[in-house]
Amino acid sequence: MMMKKKTINSIKEVIQDSMRVFIFPHILPDGDTIGSAFAMASYLHSLGKEVKIIVEDNIPSNLSMIPKRFNCQMSDINGLEMTPDLVIAVDSSDLLRLGKRTSYLNDQVKLVNIDHHKTNENFGHLNVIDAEASSTGEMVFQLLKTWEHELSIEEAIALYVAISTDTGSFKYSNTTARTMEIAGQIMSVGIDINSINTELYQNQPYRKIKLMTLALETLVMDRDLGYAHIAVTQSMLTEAGATYEDGDGLVEFVRNIEGVEVVAFFKEMNNQDIKVSLRAKHTFDVSAIALQFGGGGHAKAAGCLIKEPLEQAVTLINEAIKGGV
Repeated sequence: MMMKKKTINSIKEVIQDSMRVFIFPHILPDGDTIGSAFAMASYLHSLGKEVKIIVEDNIPSNLSMIPKRFNCQMSDINGLEMTPDLVIAVDSSDLLRLGKRTSYLNDQVKLVNIDHHKTNENFGHLNVIDAEASSTGEMVFQLLKTWEHELSIEEAIALYVAISTDTGSFKYSNTTARTMEIAGQIMSVGIDINSINTELYQNQPYRKIKLMTLALETLVMDRDLGYAHIAVTQSMLTEAGATYEDGDGLVEFVRNIEGVEVVAFFKEMNNQDIKVSLRAKHTFDVSAIALQFGGGGHAKAAGCLIKEPLEQAVTLINEAIKGGV
């Protein structure tokens, strides 16, 4: 366990001293940030804390099983009357990943930062970072175990989803022996793996498939460099009746193409904001590319936001990747 014991103890003390807690998943949430957030919220709820998970975006439909099973309250950023004593950010490498919710951060609010990205900027008052962990879910499991908390079925489901989605169903290179040991301990609580995996991976809405079909028409491959890029535009979302969350998984789909080493996936948020997801298959470090544009992540999975029109964003990323191959 790479997390420092002193920091873990300090976080427990801050939790004990707080009554009102906000938990912030990162913007454009995925399975790891949502699973980690709900497991942590459930733990805090068991301690008698008033807890709210605050989001800015819709949760992907395949993750809806998680909030449905919890008593913990989830709210959007609008119309909040409660003010927190403590904010816990999960799976966010920097403050930009918290979006507009940074408005709740001030000198009177303690900020705990729990994350597994090697590019984490240690923006919290207390930072527990483990770049060797497969996922933030793996870290939350270890925190709860250290604090001698016995997992409920709901918490086990949330943490399994967190770890499974961030490891590509335990296929990616971030899957370690420790990851598998933790997954086994979570499964031993008594969760139904078949139903969870069916919901996660075999229950895609038609609009998502339609969006994928439209996006694949933008696929460009440089076979000599082993580089491919693909995009989702506003017009595609309208035509497919889809949301940004429906594009999840597309970058990994392209990475699976034979001969592709590096992938860039461009999401047109608006005319001047392009979300870029980067993936690598073998040795290329995409986090170095993301850092050039104020982003971050892991060697094989990273991202950034470029405030330029789509065509210009594609050009900038293409040049950066071709310069690094």
